[in-house]
Amino acid sequence: MKLKLFIIFTLTIFVPACEKREVSQSSPEAALRKFVDGFVQLNKTQVMASVYGSKLEKEGLAVFIDYLIEVQSFKKAVVNKYGSKGWKHFETDGGAKLSMSITADWSMIDSAKIRVGTERATCMFPGEDKVIHLRLKNGIWYVEASDAFSMNGSSLRNYIKTWTDVTDIIKKAKQRIGQDGVTAESLDEELGVRLSAVLLANR
Repeated sequence: MKLKLFIIFTLTIFVPACEKREVSQSSPEAALRKFVDGFVQLNKTQVMASVYGSKLEKEGLAVFIDYLIEVQSFKKAVVNKYGSKGWKHFETDGGAKLSMSITADWSMIDSAKIRVGTERATCMFPGEDKVIHLRLKNGIWYVEASDAFSMNGSSLRNYIKTWTDVTDIIKKAKQRIGQDGVTAESLDEELGVRLSAVLLANR
């Protein structure tokens, strides 16, 4: 599954060491930093506190973060039981393809073009066409939740259902780690079939 978040990263779950940044929301740039830092750290509370949107939009973002957190937990469990070689089965073609990393290029924020209005701001990053919208509310800047993810033409409710189902499948697969006869390779194949079925059904 190849996914893209529009803020600063394209997804694959590897969290590199990065410079600690201010996490206030006193300016559009500070709000972006808080949002990105929250994603890099997979800190759901921080991410959700940095976005503005409808209840449904926030739910869409929340379920995607839950998915990322669950994949990280699943990877840790796989490596603990089968080693790093075992995890490679889940990253290669033919199975679950859970190759994900979150990387943040802070220099992109430093060089972003941010236009600030009275209560709205827009941000564009070098080499990107996507515009990120921010909103000022009660003196605090927020990233528009709807700009943080792509639904690829799916409805928001369908998007939420898809990633909720996918997360549940990964949780169940984690419970099978170490069971009799279950190898990293067999679990990867099993997980790949189940994930593909959900993604196809929820298109």
